[in-house]
Amino acid sequence: WSIQNGKYISSINICRDTSEMCAQCIKFEAQRSPFFKNLCEVCAEICHMCVNELNKFEDEDKIVTLTITACETFGKSCMEVARNQKQNQVKVEG
Repeated sequence: WSIQNGKYISSINICRDTSEMCAQCIKFEAQRSPFFKNLCEVCAEICHMCVNELNKFEDEDKIVTLTITACETFGKSCMEVARNQKQNQVKVEG
């Protein structure tokens, strides 16, 4: 990938946002933060946005396809974790 003409800048930025949010989720989980569920929901949304952005360049390079697959997987996992956290929270409160 060449960023000389700025073509991939928005893609690179959203990928960076995605990786940083995933790292934050891991930290929040480790410290058992009450905001972990919320962060997972946001992470899933960012992953979805990353997939949408990268779909513009899907045919240009295999790394894009691999990144799309990874973002889809992580996004689904984050949403599942958020749902499980919500269910566990309801059980504890109920």
